[in-house]
Amino acid sequence: MITGQAKATVGMATVDAETAGSALAATAMDQSTAKDVVFIDSGATHHMMKQRRAFFSYQEVEDQEVSTANRDKVPVSAIGSVALHTSMGVELVLEDTLHVPGISANLLSVRAITKKGCKVDFDGDVLEVLKDGRVVATGCADGGGQYLMEFVPEVPAYASVAYGKPAEPGHL
Repeated sequence: MITGQAKATVGMATVDAETAGSALAATAMDQSTAKDVVFIDSGATHHMMKQRRAFFSYQEVEDQEVSTANRDKVPVSAIGSVALHTSMGVELVLEDTLHVPGISANLLSVRAITKKGCKVDFDGDVLEVLKDGRVVATGCADGGGQYLMEFVPEVPAYASVAYGKPAEPGHL
């Protein structure tokens, strides 16, 4: 995993006569800035993700498996939808994505994405995913010649709030 920068958001607080002179501290952290990698796979029939946290809709399945390139069978835990935030600032929603914790890498299926109206262009070591003629995602070949893209999965944010009267000087 490649670590991205964290974003912080600060909200507004209302102060009335009862809370005047009180202290309020609030922080919010958007955890969706940690980047992951997805490999572009022209042989995969479905998109596949290792991480459960990547899914925003999730339906567990039983007795399903996928065959890997080396013909191993790996169990499928669920099927659902994943929102990938690309380096182009676009959210790609991948429906019918398989949750396969036992795979070695996340896979974006060229076949599945082109069935949804996207076009995938490969030019040398660069790839572009286009939707309606507009570039929505880019990627590149790694040292082994496999194409990959970085993405940011949608992860729930968290917040914390502290409230209280200010302490007297010298008191903790």
